[in-house]
Amino acid sequence: MNKLITTIIFALLFIPQRHTMAAGKLVNEISATKKPERFKPNRVDNIVKKYITEGISKSTAKEILASEGFKVTEEETRQPIPDCPDCESSVVVGRYDHKPILSLVYDYGIAIEIGFRNGNVAVVRGWYVKNTY
Repeated sequence: MNKLITTIIFALLFIPQRHTMAAGKLVNEISATKKPERFKPNRVDNIVKKYITEGISKSTAKEILASEGFKVTEEETRQPIPDCPDCESSVVVGRYDHKPILSLVYDYGIAIEIGFRNGNVAVVRGWYVKNTY
């Protein structure tokens, strides 16, 4: 019994979880900034634009987000992106949730929205958010 408890504690404390291993330089740079308050996300566009520059292709932008540890989806927008009224209706959204090791819910997250014109990045927007719990 004692050996079982020791093994469980070791597994929880010393075996890295998926989200920890997947964090890239972009996530680390954003995480090093001032933590957001509840219901007051911090805009991190300038940091994200260092990694995802205007003019690169949609597939390259998706690859960069995935390599940085983001869950990447492509979504259709109902309204144009405020910064790019002539962008395509399809946007790429990247989401990264930071979970403490022994938590079921995330404490901070990063959301990135990328708009495209003619298949290339036209606008990049990013938010560093705190969980509402």
